[in-house]
Amino acid sequence: MKRRLGLKENALIMMLRSLDHSNGLCNGIKMICRGFAKNVMHAQISSGHCAMKHVFLPIIQIT
Repeated sequence: MKRRLGLKENALIMMLRSLDHSNGLCNGIKMICRGFAKNVMHAQISSGHCAMKHVFLPIIQIT
């Protein structure tokens, strides 16, 4: 059974897994989804020491 997560621009999201501590991408950080490209999501960090920083997150398939 395939499931699909639908996100819209300006949706609030939270990181559940640390990706890069030096860029503020750690557990529990809150972000705002700003847009999508083919395999990446553009987000803006809205909390923590890296607030207002723009990041690009890879879109991965979990099977």
